[in-house]
Amino acid sequence: MRLAELWRTLARPLAVRPAELATVLEEYLATHLDGRARLGELARKLGYSPSHLSMLIRRATGRSFVALRRRFRLERACASLRAGASVKEAALAAGFDDPAYFSRIFKVRVGVAPSRWRADVLAAGGEEEPPSEGEGG
Repeated sequence: MRLAELWRTLARPLAVRPAELATVLEEYLATHLDGRARLGELARKLGYSPSHLSMLIRRATGRSFVALRRRFRLERACASLRAGASVKEAALAAGFDDPAYFSRIFKVRVGVAPSRWRADVLAAGGEEEPPSEGEGG
């Protein structure tokens, strides 16, 4: 019985509620989008295995870590594009290593090329909402 009590005591600080996990995840992604956002690193910081943290993230957000990271990167890229950055500058600022890959992902998720989206946004005075990522993860 003593071992079970000890385990509960040790495990208690690691218990994270879904809302807390979502907040921690958003903060982590916002500060690590430059290519350093890794599930394994976050899992170590929180005291979980990567597979367990992945399951917790999916339960808390309904999305995978990779899908959330991609959404954050696309949002950051859109902010750069809205500010007039080139597609390459926006891709690199958002943590995409390859601007061509970024362009392909952007077009799949948003439906238009990033250069076209930027032109449309700038023509509309920067009022267009950032694209929302589809359900495809």
